[in-house]
Amino acid sequence: MAYGAWHWGDLAAVVDALPFGPQPAYALPAVETLSAEAPAEGYAVFGSDDLVRHLERELMAHTARIDVTDWVRLDDDFDAVWDAWDEAVAQNPYLYVDTGHAYRVPGRVELRPTYTYSARESERRRALTVSAARAGLAAAGVAEAPDDAAKVGLIYDYIAAVAEYDDDAAEEIEQDISSGLVDHSQEAYAILVDGYAVCAGYSKAFIAMAHEAGLEAVEVTGSDTAGRYGGSHAWNKVRVDGRWLLVDITWDDNGAYAGDDYLLLRDDADILDTRTADEFWMTDARLTDYRG
Repeated sequence: MAYGAWHWGDLAAVVDALPFGPQPAYALPAVETLSAEAPAEGYAVFGSDDLVRHLERELMAHTARIDVTDWVRLDDDFDAVWDAWDEAVAQNPYLYVDTGHAYRVPGRVELRPTYTYSARESERRRALTVSAARAGLAAAGVAEAPDDAAKVGLIYDYIAAVAEYDDDAAEEIEQDISSGLVDHSQEAYAILVDGYAVCAGYSKAFIAMAHEAGLEAVEVTGSDTAGRYGGSHAWNKVRVDGRWLLVDITWDDNGAYAGDDYLLLRDDADILDTRTADEFWMTDARLTDYRG
């Protein structure tokens, strides 16, 4: 599922475009300075249970037929498999997969994914995304932040400075068009390496940077009627001082800098009255764990 949304006003965009408007505090790292090698410790998995983590590892390995026999005994168990699939795709910024189908074959049950890119291209994007996330944290001075809230603020500022909203991809999403542009717009890579995406790209970039900074963060999907398209949207929750708080860098990206309208909000904040989360971003058993 592709998510595209828009919020900030036309006036702010015009002001930022003027030569005397605010200038970004940070710039994207040059691609030639990034590492195309996998991190020595491997790539993170984010799943809330063993099945989700199994799917993440197999999808990153570009496995053509993923064995899920241990989790499927009855036909009803397929619901749990697809529930785990949805979480894996939502929460892991290093997966590049379009769809999947389930099959019963002699002696086993397997999922057969359709991948967005070749195994080689997927690996290249993964490695560059990790490297770019680490470069961004260094540029923003996140390691020197005094507490987790300050870390979140610095990551927020960095993403706002280097990212632009991909209006062309959002228009294609609104028209239900499938394209390479839409695929790209859903990726952390699109923000941290290329500098443009829609809300799903922003939220996955936040997860990638938050994880590297030692923060717990998740992507949340749903809808918000206040958006330009009045429909699907993606944002984040991050754990600060033991509480899951909402952040939405897409809607706080004022061009060269980040606003704070959607920074570290509790669930009962008035500004969120138009917002509804769906159930696809986390397994059903864990959805209530992220209330804030």
